[in-house]
Amino acid sequence: MDWVVLFLILALVPAQFLLSTFMAPKDASVSSRDWRGGHGLLKRLEAAWHSYLQQPTEQHTSSTASTSRQQTEPPTTHNTRIDRQEYYAGSKMPRRDRTGVKFRVGQVIRHKRYGYRGIIIGWDTFAKAPDGWFEKMGVNKEHRSDPFYSVLVDTRDRGPRPQTTYVWQGNIDVDVTDSDKASISHPEKGRYFHVYERRYGAYVPRDWLRRRYPRD
Repeated sequence: MDWVVLFLILALVPAQFLLSTFMAPKDASVSSRDWRGGHGLLKRLEAAWHSYLQQPTEQHTSSTASTSRQQTEPPTTHNTRIDRQEYYAGSKMPRRDRTGVKFRVGQVIRHKRYGYRGIIIGWDTFAKAPDGWFEKMGVNKEHRSDPFYSVLVDTRDRGPRPQTTYVWQGNIDVDVTDSDKASISHPEKGRYFHVYERRYGAYVPRDWLRRRYPRD
């Protein structure tokens, strides 16, 4: 198809010359209508050619503009990624919203499924962890929107290496004796807490941790 159009445009120049020579009126008796008709054919051929040349350019511009809009369009909120420093209740921002949160920093808990004891050192109103962690731990998707807690694990239950776990709220039980609460063993315990307070049945957070969880 392209070679046909090319042939037509190349033929325009000699055709115009011939028409100008042989179709030009020799005297006043020749009808001007015939003259206009010859040039009208040339005009239509030229218009068709210009239309052909402009069409791809307009399509490309439209496509480019669409791509530009897609590239500059801001991401939707549900695609916002969580900073890795916020994983496992690691965010340093103060938590004032306790919506749905049942337990507090400093409380001693027992894991319902695995039975180990530990102290809560942080929480998130919804799970913040890499996708691979959810798959590895077998966390149900419907549980990811529930509160999760960072827990120092008693080395007497799981050791000898000290562990910190990230526990779904539904797996937490607070049925622990006072003697067990006061004797939780973990090398990082002193970093997070002052002492165990029997009146409250919980450990007293250090100032920096209290600022992070002001309503606990």
